[in-house]
Amino acid sequence: MSNPSLFNDETIERIKSAQKEWEEKNAEKFKCERKKEFLSTDGIPIKRIYTPADLKERNIDYLTELSFPGEYPFTRGPEPTMYRGRIYRIGQYAGASSVEETNKLYTDLIAHGQEALHVAFDLPTKNGYDSDDSRAAADVGRAGIAIDSLEDMEILFDGIDLSQYPCTLVITSAVGITLFAMLLATAEKQGHSQAEIAGVMQNDVLTGYGADGIYCFPPEAGMRLAIDICTYCVKHLPNYDAFNICQYHWGELGANRIQQVAWPLSFAIAYIEDALKRGLDIDDIGPKIRFLTYASCRDFLMEVAKARAMRRLYARIMKERFGAKNPASCMLWAHHACGGIDMTKEPLEMNIVRGAIGTLVCALSGGRSVGGATYDEPLGIPSKKASITAIQTRYLIAHESGVMDTVDPLAGSYYVEYFTSEIEERAAALISKIDEMGGAVEAIRTGYFQHEAVKNAYEIEKRIESGELVKVGVNMFAEEKEERGDYYQPDVKVRERQSTKLKALRQRRDNKKVKLALDELKVCARKEATIENNLVFPVLRAVKAYATVGEIRSALEEVFGYYPSPTSI
Repeated sequence: MSNPSLFNDETIERIKSAQKEWEEKNAEKFKCERKKEFLSTDGIPIKRIYTPADLKERNIDYLTELSFPGEYPFTRGPEPTMYRGRIYRIGQYAGASSVEETNKLYTDLIAHGQEALHVAFDLPTKNGYDSDDSRAAADVGRAGIAIDSLEDMEILFDGIDLSQYPCTLVITSAVGITLFAMLLATAEKQGHSQAEIAGVMQNDVLTGYGADGIYCFPPEAGMRLAIDICTYCVKHLPNYDAFNICQYHWGELGANRIQQVAWPLSFAIAYIEDALKRGLDIDDIGPKIRFLTYASCRDFLMEVAKARAMRRLYARIMKERFGAKNPASCMLWAHHACGGIDMTKEPLEMNIVRGAIGTLVCALSGGRSVGGATYDEPLGIPSKKASITAIQTRYLIAHESGVMDTVDPLAGSYYVEYFTSEIEERAAALISKIDEMGGAVEAIRTGYFQHEAVKNAYEIEKRIESGELVKVGVNMFAEEKEERGDYYQPDVKVRERQSTKLKALRQRRDNKKVKLALDELKVCARKEATIENNLVFPVLRAVKAYATVGEIRSALEEVFGYYPSPTSI
């Protein structure tokens, strides 16, 4: 098959010749450039200029590499109209210490334009510990909401119609199946059928084992629970998606752009392979996969190229590796999140600018929805004020910048197109390396991802400390530390209140019913995983009996065992 360039050979040679003359003419001026060599934060050399000759070098043909929005390989976006039809959905990650306080916060954010709920859980909840567990003592309500039982989930969404607001449960650990079941039960109590529920379950247990350091059960058990959730979404939830695979977490941990593209896609491959073994069809699974992507304000244009490269590579994997026939299976839909790692403590207000640049990256990258860090994230849980500022920033970019009036406005940029292909090629090679290691699950088990991300983070920090990478407020215009009180302070009494609620719940509920439900869960967990023997069903029954997060974890741990952190990191 021929692959004609954007420019013919004669034109390319003329451009090369003219460029050489230009470089010779300006050789002395080039000696005054700020750096001897310009590198991206990934270590990729950045040329002085990019021309059609660079696109010819990469064999970039418009129809096969870019095509049109809504057409394979979806480089220019999954939909023909993109934001000319509807702007991105605005979903801000948020959660205060208690369900009561968060319910009020969500109501306020909805009044200020929040369109989807991205639920932040505290660390004990993510680990499957009840608030009165001694292992949870220091962390209850400190970095999100404390959830112990269905009662808490009912309070969280009291007065918030789950058929109107898509809900993302932001939890990567294997105990997420319990929170998933609680959401289903809460929607049912509100009177909604499962077909009315929209949103996405994060369900990315490989990121949980790696970037989040939440181990719970062995990886095989975590994968089983993830595929149980996937199967349930495919069979019973037409508007609720099964995965929100995390690029974001790895970017925060230190992964470079190539790794940020390759690693989540290798996780997707692992989930798909297990789901296919379970008996699902690729065109049942594909439309249920979403991604949580990471938008940094550093190397702005390369961030846009990263998003476009990931979208194109994903389409090719789905079509060429898995044989997907449904175009929806090949479309990478993403919730873009502005990176918290970019934010600094001093001066805090500069983070509003960083958040705006990150949002602009999202807008130029074609994300389906946008959220991310608030300006006060370096100090703790986002405050209501900072969350509203972030929400309104998303609206400002959408309605005042003009970048949404045409689809994929940076398409054709020599720089952006060159690096879209460069990042795709490097990421594809890295996926092949992970395949050779035995796949993503084996690489998680050895600590490969964790080790590489931490190593990158260390190298970036050295470049910041040396001044090679500028970070305003840190190594340029550094200011004295400022004690501030205008940020969210976790509720120090939430553990006490949650413990009181738990004691009352255990006295009030039918404990025989709880025991029967937990016993049934263990029986099902000991059996082979099949489409029929799906653990969502017994977990849902246990949740409806008001078994707690900790009790359900303990029941599953009795069957699956405990998995410690890899020692090779």
